[in-house]
Amino acid sequence: MDSAIQLVEESTARIGRMLDFSLRVSEEATKHATFNMDVLMRCGTIMTEGWQAILHEWINTTRETAQKNMSDLQELMNCRSVDALLSCQSSILRNRIETLHDSNVRISEVSTQVASDTAKRISELTSSIGNGLSVMDEAGRNLRKAGEEMARIDQSAD
Repeated sequence: MDSAIQLVEESTARIGRMLDFSLRVSEEATKHATFNMDVLMRCGTIMTEGWQAILHEWINTTRETAQKNMSDLQELMNCRSVDALLSCQSSILRNRIETLHDSNVRISEVSTQVASDTAKRISELTSSIGNGLSVMDEAGRNLRKAGEEMARIDQSAD
């Protein structure tokens, strides 16, 4: 009779430890899931910031072009001869090609910098997810061991 009571007490203690362990694993899984969602939100923010920087450069280029167009129109209106008009048009065309080239270079530089920064920041964030996954794998292995122990206890009780 004493051995049956002892077996029940041992089983109860082991079940209690297993439930406690299961609760800790669940808490850990919830913590990691929350962390992963936070990482995903940060990645979205990083991408948004990158697009904002690129669009800001496009807007600046458009604004500069509009301002130059207004000043060029004023110059064309001040031309008093055909030679002055052709010279002014030639100058405007040359300036537009240079402006287009310069703005494309700036946008390309900003895009490259944004892509590099974004890739670096996302890489840093996702490496922390990998570390969390190894902890989750270990917790899963420990939970399987606890289940095997419970099965062994059940078999010995029979």
